[in-house]
Amino acid sequence: MLRTDARKRSTEVQQHNREQTIRLFADGMSRYEIARVIDVHYATVGDWIRRYEKGGLEALQIGKRGRTGKYF
Repeated sequence: MLRTDARKRSTEVQQHNREQTIRLFADGMSRYEIARVIDVHYATVGDWIRRYEKGGLEALQIGKRGRTGKYF
């Protein structure tokens, strides 16, 4: 099964997937099962769970993308 590049999904969908991951994990689902359901790599699921455990839902918020700073 080919995965869709998660970065191509809208910000809203990405955020929903991160929050859904935490709900499924809290319900006892394994990282591998969550990865299959959410359609992301299991390591990504593990990263999201670790970030949540360290900083709560705020740590899962999607930040700004692209270059920062001034352009000359």
